[in-house]
Amino acid sequence: MKTNKSSYVRAALARKNQKIYEEDLKAIEGMGRAKKTALAILNTVCDHPVINIQELADIIKVSKWTTTKIVKRLVDLEILLPMRKGKQRYQVYCYARAVGTAKELYTNDLSGQTRSGVWLNFDGRTEAIAEAYTSTNIKFHEDKRHNNKENNKHSKNSLYICDCIDGLKYLIKDKVKPYDLIFCDPPFNQITARKTREYIDCFDQHSGYLQFMYPKLLLCKQLLAETGLMIIAIGETEYAHTKLICEEIFESNFINAITIETGVVGGIYASHSNQMLPSVKQYQLLVFAKNRKKINFLNKLYDLVDNKKFAKEYNIIIHPNLNHEHLIDHLKKEPWIVSEFEDHELNMTLNNVDKLMSVSQRFEDYMYEKVAPLLYKATPPFRTQSEIAKIQPYNKVFLSEDNRLLLKQKSKPEAKIVEYKPFVNRVLDAGLGVQRGDLWKGFQRYKNSVQDRFGITFEGRKPIPLLQDLLVWINNKHARILDITAGSGSLGTATLAQNIKDSGQRCFCLIQIRERTRNETNKKFKTVDKKTVFALNNSIKELGTTEGYKIYRGTKP
Repeated sequence: MKTNKSSYVRAALARKNQKIYEEDLKAIEGMGRAKKTALAILNTVCDHPVINIQELADIIKVSKWTTTKIVKRLVDLEILLPMRKGKQRYQVYCYARAVGTAKELYTNDLSGQTRSGVWLNFDGRTEAIAEAYTSTNIKFHEDKRHNNKENNKHSKNSLYICDCIDGLKYLIKDKVKPYDLIFCDPPFNQITARKTREYIDCFDQHSGYLQFMYPKLLLCKQLLAETGLMIIAIGETEYAHTKLICEEIFESNFINAITIETGVVGGIYASHSNQMLPSVKQYQLLVFAKNRKKINFLNKLYDLVDNKKFAKEYNIIIHPNLNHEHLIDHLKKEPWIVSEFEDHELNMTLNNVDKLMSVSQRFEDYMYEKVAPLLYKATPPFRTQSEIAKIQPYNKVFLSEDNRLLLKQKSKPEAKIVEYKPFVNRVLDAGLGVQRGDLWKGFQRYKNSVQDRFGITFEGRKPIPLLQDLLVWINNKHARILDITAGSGSLGTATLAQNIKDSGQRCFCLIQIRERTRNETNKKFKTVDKKTVFALNNSIKELGTTEGYKIYRGTKP
């Protein structure tokens, strides 16, 4: 009989953690009148990996002076550990929830396990945690020239131009409403592309990358709603390490690892492979939740089969007054549609409807918006009771008692009845598609439009249709969305585009660092944030929406 060794290990760790906690409680019992406050401090630091004096005082609702005094006593008892020296207001403390003392745990002398059963040590871990929990003194001022424009005055959308860490700390301090979706598209740490990338996205070692990501993920968790999702775009170089720290921080609330296919194996790519298998161009979206037990609302997504957009079985138009006609007869009533078929040298037949939809966006929109609600297909006939058939007129659609659309084929009393089923979903009900899994294909066709947009280049820019699919997937038309690495503002553009498409009321908040651009020939884009604003403004014009956004620029004293 096999035994689960890891479960025994976790049980042993839990028992030892509890024993350490009980020993600390006994030590606090001897603190006299300070016992009650010391107990509150102990319970608070148990719920926070690291915390500074000011935050601790705010939570337990005791003066900063009293909190500092009792914390020093707890440090003398070796219950708390000071993590960062310097001015007292920046002092950060921690408590060991895993096996061993706090000193062993946070100086990387121990390879223990957290509550999630996952632990990853790396150089700079202590500094990364301290960076996340040290307060910031950044201040923001409005870009009044931009914000006073008519479209931006009352907008709930915003762009914060500052360092990502400072922006996240400011939002936490400002006590903003939690976000339903937080998206992070960090650098992939691809060493081979270091010289050509827009950003300095390479680190000498994996530990440098982890030190870069760890504090951001800690802060993001605090801003995430109970039913919210955290999505991180990551390449194969740092995938394994990033997933491990996410398992730790989000306590194994893992939802999915979605693979985005951006290229296929073939031609020159396959010919360069020797002994190794040729690599398919792709990256992953790691999806974590704050509480996966509350994630029961995600939409199902469907993909077209063979890129078909129309099934010729749906060829009957039924009007609200129950009059019916053939689809082609209906289309011939619109002169511009007849011209569309002629211009593309297509005969007006059912087989050519799908072909015209593939080459004419106007006709495709017309079919889905105007025709689809009236479109039906006839199911195989079935024999009904003669009493029902007798009283129904021949070749006229009627509504049954159970709200089904029926039609009697012949005038005889024994005639068979045809049922008409509606075309509701262009993929699912038309039988044109299959449910999408965790492999999302077909995004390589957006490559050219992604790399060069509005005359400026953004390496690694995510396709707008991909981001719109994510918004549909989370199934919330009122979602609050945060993008901590805005880049070209793609997620903001996708939010506005999806609001137009489904009448949603989503709002976005973008954070973009103000750093100098690399390899940029256009002198007016000396910093990346200027390219972000330029791309976002042009996207809004292209969409033709009246929604805008506000800009806040961060400065430090």
